[in-house]
Amino acid sequence: MERVQVRRGFRGLPVVAVAVLGVLFVVCIFRLVDADGSMVVGKSPERSGWKTIQVDGIQIDIPQDWQKSAQRGCEFHFEQWGVPDSDDCRADTGVAFYYSPTFDPASGPGLRRSPAHGDDGARWGGWVSASDDYIVWVSEPRREVVEQVLDSVRRAK
Repeated sequence: MERVQVRRGFRGLPVVAVAVLGVLFVVCIFRLVDADGSMVVGKSPERSGWKTIQVDGIQIDIPQDWQKSAQRGCEFHFEQWGVPDSDDCRADTGVAFYYSPTFDPASGPGLRRSPAHGDDGARWGGWVSASDDYIVWVSEPRREVVEQVLDSVRRAK
């Protein structure tokens, strides 16, 4: 009698299925964490020549000429708006939204004079807690701009 061998399908199928599900999981998490959440929602109600931006229910007023950073090729990605033609990977001038559980500041919240950066001279900078999820960091050569941006941080209505 001839023995017939029955082939039971591809034994690596569970491994492939787990790998595919793992990749889909990572892609979904990346989309949630790296969501393109900031947008201009109008003109500033308080300051002429400024606009209001919103990120996940937080609104702040920034100078009209500040633009959203593309952050292409940057090591870290976070919501950042700054002066045109600035380095997308550095938050030297502008506003950035950091995830609060991972934010490790060198000093407490509020406004302070920052050390000089190259030829720019001294700057002003500071941060405030905007929610349980976000810290708003602002840096700019003009003290009054940093104060006005920090003072404008609010929950969206």
